[in-house]
Amino acid sequence: MSKDSPVIVCGSTTEGEEALLLSAFQEVRQQFPSAVLVLAPRHPERFDSVAELVSSLGMPLLRRSVWTAGAPVSGCVFLLDSMGELAAVYALSGIAFVGGSLLPGVGGHNILEPAQHGVPILAGPNTANFREIVQIFERGGGITVVTAANLPGELRRVLSDRDERERLGQRARQLFLENTGATARTLRALEPLLPGPKSAKDS
Repeated sequence: MSKDSPVIVCGSTTEGEEALLLSAFQEVRQQFPSAVLVLAPRHPERFDSVAELVSSLGMPLLRRSVWTAGAPVSGCVFLLDSMGELAAVYALSGIAFVGGSLLPGVGGHNILEPAQHGVPILAGPNTANFREIVQIFERGGGITVVTAANLPGELRRVLSDRDERERLGQRARQLFLENTGATARTLRALEPLLPGPKSAKDS
């Protein structure tokens, strides 16, 4: 990605969401014409249909499968039609949107992937699958919950304010560090209360 092109990574998107995200991106491009929208559909079998949707809207499209590594990417939709690369791509983003959350029925996906990279996080209101961690991030100011209606405005607001991006990213990273390893800490706390290993004479 070009260092001068704001990058919005939309990870694990599901059917119906891409149209809403592309509509929001069209508004963003009016203010940030070099911006890049990285779309990473959750299911590989939808790669082609998402590509067709982007093309039908007359938006510049570049697919990861035909992109030459190192070639500049600017002012387009970059379709991440590959597997296993989303976590690394989150690290390149200026803003991350975590999919499966704008429309009801899916319940959202893991917000910790972008959080570990200190990236400002947006998600829709339907996050039942990760309710507890999303609530922790909401209380701590590490996530912005959006609707389809206010998504374009929130994207423009965060992209326009470098200090706000840094603040949101730092909070996300801090909350990630505070809330990972909780299981290990719990086990360590419980260890004195657990029975020790049986000796040979006990068996």
